[in-house]
Amino acid sequence: EVALTQNPAVFGAVVDRATALAIAGLPPDCAHPTLVPEWVSTGMPTLVIPLAAPADLARVAFDWRAFGAALSAWPGVPAFNCYICAATAPGHWAARCFGEDPATGEDPATGSAAGPLGAY
Repeated sequence: EVALTQNPAVFGAVVDRATALAIAGLPPDCAHPTLVPEWVSTGMPTLVIPLAAPADLARVAFDWRAFGAALSAWPGVPAFNCYICAATAPGHWAARCFGEDPATGEDPATGSAAGPLGAY
């Protein structure tokens, strides 16, 4: 068990599925059927992109250029992370996290993004 204290969650803009899936490098059929991509912050804004199936996580080809272009379309959103996730069982999620800087690459255990994902 892990405990983490962060700021209260702030839910921001909902992002259209096509834009979110382009960032993830995935086709439209990977979109979660009911959950929507959304900005969430518990201190550090994070774009949460829910996928239809856990197997889709292995197919992610994160597109930093698309993420940067999307950020420029949302002025005032100081993005830091993008969490791409899929439910594996009720209350359980598998996820991959990417920072806005390609040099950072993938960081699966960042606490600043775990808070928004948990709130989502």
